[in-house]
Amino acid sequence: MTEKTLGALCEMVIKREPQAMARALFDELERLGPLDVPPRPPFGNEEALRKWQRGEHVDDITLQSIPMWVRANKMRRNAIEGNRVRLRCVLWMHDRLEDDFKAQLSDFLRDCWQITEWPADFQGREEFVSEQSSLSR
Repeated sequence: MTEKTLGALCEMVIKREPQAMARALFDELERLGPLDVPPRPPFGNEEALRKWQRGEHVDDITLQSIPMWVRANKMRRNAIEGNRVRLRCVLWMHDRLEDDFKAQLSDFLRDCWQITEWPADFQGREEFVSEQSSLSR
């Protein structure tokens, strides 16, 4: 999303124009597909990892592998969080846009996210988004 688009969206929020904002986001739809979620990285020595997490001494070889493990976990968390934002955005658009846009959004959700149904209530939708955002597609 360009800075110009982001600025325009901010103006729409300030003016409380949800329809216009949803249409502007719809133009960015191809960028709202799911991110690849890397698998949870294993750590070879779980006992050593628990010691490190408690602040206890671990051997140098184990200590050298911890930064790579931390980076892999961070990449996974970032992808999951990115998917939460993207999916919330698409579902929000689906609620706000006129019917002629909803068909395209439904196709996008089915084709890109493999989603055909989602809860209508806020709590159910948040749980659904959390579950869906960590799946690998």
